[in-house]
Amino acid sequence: MDRDRKGTDAAERAFAYADGLAPTVVLFPQFRPVQYSPLTKTGARIITLPDQRWARCDIKSTSLLAQVMAKHAVSQAGAHEAWMTRGDQITEGASSTAYIVTAGGDVITRDLSPAVLPGITRQTILKIARARGLTIVERPFTRAEALAATEAFYTSASTIAIPVATIDGHPIGDREPGPVFQDLYAAYMRDLMDLPEAWPAEDGHG
Repeated sequence: MDRDRKGTDAAERAFAYADGLAPTVVLFPQFRPVQYSPLTKTGARIITLPDQRWARCDIKSTSLLAQVMAKHAVSQAGAHEAWMTRGDQITEGASSTAYIVTAGGDVITRDLSPAVLPGITRQTILKIARARGLTIVERPFTRAEALAATEAFYTSASTIAIPVATIDGHPIGDREPGPVFQDLYAAYMRDLMDLPEAWPAEDGHG
């Protein structure tokens, strides 16, 4: 084994790694429509689950077992996404960033820390929200706060933004996409994707 590996950069299975290693970059395309999801009209069903990930969730790695297990639970529950919890606080979605809107109109999402992955869509949505004069509060929020919110939604690269209709079966607001979500989604469609703000006609005409 030692003779075969001599003169290579391969590391022994001893977990330590050499200084100066060059990172490996892996890219793959995924072709799927992300605009005008039906869930933007009906809202998504969310379940909450304990966050079983490691302590450095801000590192994007290939170790996604906890998210895979959460997504399986979502499928088994007939839901659309899981919001993960540590104690009574929401960390983030299994593959998304979580937001709530207070009665006063503040948009709350967890601040960046090792507890969450810093999403690119999160960055874009917050930029749009600030440009539109919305108050953004970056702090942890609890499941109880989420249940009492007037609106909730989540963002990800594969969905852009989706409103939340229920969390663990509890209705959020009136279970309809709220005005804050609708405004942000329309602005994203118009300003970033150069698409009409309104949904296309369902029959594809007009």
